[in-house]
Amino acid sequence: PMGNTPIYIAAGIFVALLARHSQATFYKTKLYMRSLLYLFFTTDTRWKLTDVPDPALLNVQGAGVERRTILFIRHGESMWNETFNRSKNPVYFIPRLIWAAAYELYLLVKGERDSWFYDSPLSLEGIKQAEQLRNYLSASNTQSPAVEALLGRSGNSVIVSSNLRRAISTAAVGLYDRLHASEDKIVLLPCLQEISRNMDTLSITPAKVAPIPSWIERDYVLDLNKIYSGQVDFTQNRGNKPVTGTSGLKRIMEF
Repeated sequence: PMGNTPIYIAAGIFVALLARHSQATFYKTKLYMRSLLYLFFTTDTRWKLTDVPDPALLNVQGAGVERRTILFIRHGESMWNETFNRSKNPVYFIPRLIWAAAYELYLLVKGERDSWFYDSPLSLEGIKQAEQLRNYLSASNTQSPAVEALLGRSGNSVIVSSNLRRAISTAAVGLYDRLHASEDKIVLLPCLQEISRNMDTLSITPAKVAPIPSWIERDYVLDLNKIYSGQVDFTQNRGNKPVTGTSGLKRIMEF
């Protein structure tokens, strides 16, 4: 019918755009399929705290035992957090969800190997939170061992991160001054990948491939592209956590 002509035209344009970026479309289709498999069949969360061995019962005495101090940095708010973790009031939640889905579709037809949901990157608020860490460290007058270690001014500290972009970018922004003034690298450890069945905890970066900043961060005032391309050590990144045969507990114990 003639009345449906605009719909047919729009559908034809949409298909043409997908065909034009066939490699990116195929790649993202595989990501979505994997996220569905992970949602329904993952064993990642099938463990209990009672399965964790009691450190008091471990034999860690002896001359060969070395001690390490671990400083944890929580990643900033992600686009997934912005969409799903803010107010659940339908007046605010539904428009956020529609906008997120629309932008995901835009990234698809544009041929971007990027995603709002999959390996969800930092939101603008998340970047701001990472900047607050950077500002705190640069303005701190304390001689705290923790601050000195984060700034790379004491000991032989190593920066490690999961293979998820929001964690990498939080380290890149929060510790930017240290990275900018040195040749230190952010070492990606897949054992740090987040424990969940949600698609935002799946890495968009293949194994042994350099990650790239999200569309939000590419034009950021700090040169994150330089850090991503030259100061991220991805040689230990085995890629995504498998759907079955592993669990978050195994990765915790590996770390």
